[in-house]
Amino acid sequence: MLSTKCHPEGLYPLMIAIQNNQTELIAELINHGANLSQCDINGNNCLHFAAQYSQAALQVIWEKARTEFEKLVNVVNNDGCTPLYLAIRSANARCVSALLGYGASVNVRSSGMNPFFEAMQDKSKTLEYVHIGLFFSMNCTSRALVILFLMRTLVTETSNELLYERDAMTGNTVLHVATQKQPLIALLELKGSQLDLNAKNHAGQTPLHMYTHKDDLQLVFAIAAYDVDLDLLDNDGHTALSIAVSVPIIFLFIF
Repeated sequence: MLSTKCHPEGLYPLMIAIQNNQTELIAELINHGANLSQCDINGNNCLHFAAQYSQAALQVIWEKARTEFEKLVNVVNNDGCTPLYLAIRSANARCVSALLGYGASVNVRSSGMNPFFEAMQDKSKTLEYVHIGLFFSMNCTSRALVILFLMRTLVTETSNELLYERDAMTGNTVLHVATQKQPLIALLELKGSQLDLNAKNHAGQTPLHMYTHKDDLQLVFAIAAYDVDLDLLDNDGHTALSIAVSVPIIFLFIF
């Protein structure tokens, strides 16, 4: 029975117990020989599930099956994601902290991205509901606090060198890849004074250039509140101001 998949989800009993944060059942299933390395159709093992749902589940698995936990903690799923990267993608700071404490590596990269690059990506869908003991709908304030907690966890529990890495292909920094204002604001609040806000990628673009190109007023507002140089030229000879001229709403509000 422990190795029987439920249908149509294709999940094992241990995975379902983790999804429902049933820690006592998780412990019993492990005690009775549940196979932690079994995967769903997407290559997710039990740690991939726990990383998205419950720090308590991670702790139970660690306590009950530490050797197996250590073997699985840096295993990637079919999308190339370790449990740590799924926790970051889910903005589950408690699970991020727990996994780092249990030996998760930041060097097993999801699609080549380091943890900060992953954290700066769009989380509008994954944050509709966040598991912190229970599922609950999030308003703007609680959403921002969750993101701030995630960024603070990464800043305090990983190497600062990760903040200064660049994408080898594009030259983008962690600021260039921001797609949502909340991770950007959180990172600027925590590390803005230590980051080069005017850093250029291989196209000569600063983060402000990129935000203006994307017509993203929220990102422009966020970084413009700091000491950014509005007169820097990209490789095509354009300043952020000259780009903004073609985006009237940004030009009107910022420049």
